[in-house]
Amino acid sequence: MIIIFSSLFLLVFVGAVELMLHRSHLRKIPLRIHVNGSRGKSSITRLIAAGLNTGGISTFAKTTGSATRFIHPDGAEDVVRRNGMANISEQIRVIKNISKHHADAAVIECMAIRPYLQKIEATQIVQPHISVISNIRSDHVDVMGEKLSDIARSMLAAAPEESELFITGKTWALLHDSGFQSHEHLHIIDIDKYDLKDHLHRSEEHTSELQSH
Repeated sequence: MIIIFSSLFLLVFVGAVELMLHRSHLRKIPLRIHVNGSRGKSSITRLIAAGLNTGGISTFAKTTGSATRFIHPDGAEDVVRRNGMANISEQIRVIKNISKHHADAAVIECMAIRPYLQKIEATQIVQPHISVISNIRSDHVDVMGEKLSDIARSMLAAAPEESELFITGKTWALLHDSGFQSHEHLHIIDIDKYDLKDHLHRSEEHTSELQSH
């Protein structure tokens, strides 16, 4: 009996120490962004990180999926190697690594699929200041739900209430139709207001101006 209690005490003690260390690592990253969604998460993660770095905010990023990468502020990439199956505990090591570099920000792509794991990853591990949901599509229906509204609610549940939440108008429509009221810090992006062709044209003009000088 004494051995059992001693083992339990040791496990609780080790867990408490690891939790304190993780919280310490989180405090060393002033801005944390968590990117979720059905499709396009990796691209959005890269774009946000690139934008922040261009603006002078030292930002590390981590993508997941078939091409898991740890991306440095200068654009250099490291392959995230795993021993065994993917596990959300990987994000703990990522947070620790980023904190060592004294970064201004971290942009982390959600790697969990199951709703309860998404929630643990976001609310317990990353604890983001900003949450992003790229889109809601019929994907992983075996664990996320067959209805788009179910998938939308699952992803919303993974966004901490205290974080700033950015979603598209289409995602908002799905949430609204399913009876969802609001998130405390909700930002709805109307993508129809942004003309990609016009943006690309202006970028090409700006590039030509720079090359002519």
